[in-house]
Amino acid sequence: MVATNGSSTATVNTLSISHGLNRREVELPDYDRERIEDVGFLTAMTLVLLGNYAQTGHFGGPLAYTPYTVASHLIGPDLGGLRYDYRRPKHPYSDRFMLAGGHNAPVTYALWMILGEALARKHAATGDDRYYADPDTSMLSIDALGFRRGRGALDTILQDNNLQDHPLMAQAAIRGIRSLAGHSETTDLTNDVNGGPSGIGIATSAGKAAFWDIVGAPDSLKIMAIEGEFAMTSGHSQEMK
Repeated sequence: MVATNGSSTATVNTLSISHGLNRREVELPDYDRERIEDVGFLTAMTLVLLGNYAQTGHFGGPLAYTPYTVASHLIGPDLGGLRYDYRRPKHPYSDRFMLAGGHNAPVTYALWMILGEALARKHAATGDDRYYADPDTSMLSIDALGFRRGRGALDTILQDNNLQDHPLMAQAAIRGIRSLAGHSETTDLTNDVNGGPSGIGIATSAGKAAFWDIVGAPDSLKIMAIEGEFAMTSGHSQEMK
């Protein structure tokens, strides 16, 4: 169990059947906790909206994945987070992020929409090209309508509902509404594995890490694969072991 004591440390208790309770103090680094929690809340609410629009999808896993997914993308590499550029998500020197259980993709969809929207608004407000992200690789808020809907349905969804001229749907004119499959795909921004069921990304992450070691990549590069409870029993997890 982890219990905060009001300072910059946390108390970590570990329990062993043979040795009883072990207790130690762990130093916590300084980070913008309020900002992380705010983005986490927005991410959780956005992924719930995705399922509400489509009336389908998984909720438990993505909600459970939210804190770590948000933290890994926002705290920065010095605190153990990802080194990546949202504007160039497939840069060869970026860290690799994978959803081991690909059906938890709604958490990444939601976070990427929030990050993409933040950059788009900052670019519109400042005109500074440092904040420009290509809409063809980004995710925008309009893409919430694309969750588990095919390309054909999305081509006419606004017209079919008399919303094509609604100001809240103006983003659709940029590059249409992006179809979001509901499982992880390597074409999705920072994600680097294809898959749906639990465990898919586990063996893949080990393989990617081994490849980087073989080619002599620096130890600073990270491979992050997020998996939930019980998933280490999957066949792919056994392959990794």
